[in-house]
Amino acid sequence: MNLNNSNIIESNVSFHINDINRHLKNANSNNSADFIHIDKVGIIVTIRFIISEQDMRNIAKAIKNSKNINENFVESPHLPQSKSYLKIIRLSYFAKNTNELITS
Repeated sequence: MNLNNSNIIESNVSFHINDINRHLKNANSNNSADFIHIDKVGIIVTIRFIISEQDMRNIAKAIKNSKNINENFVESPHLPQSKSYLKIIRLSYFAKNTNELITS
């Protein structure tokens, strides 16, 4: 995400959270966004439950469809890749009986 998009989202965070939640609700998801954090790398959307691929696509769609957002600079959403995050949500980060890391 480029700086301009981050500034647009930062200027009206509550609108973007409501817009994300509307997209999730329209897709019959039980999930909801609680918080948006903006840093130099991009934006982090904190959600209530473990997210599905469909929910991540809906969040990306909500952001891309926002007014004044340049969708060419919106990257694909992804989960954090740290081992500690995967341990917290109780996901094994190695495929069973191998040394291969799990990929989506």
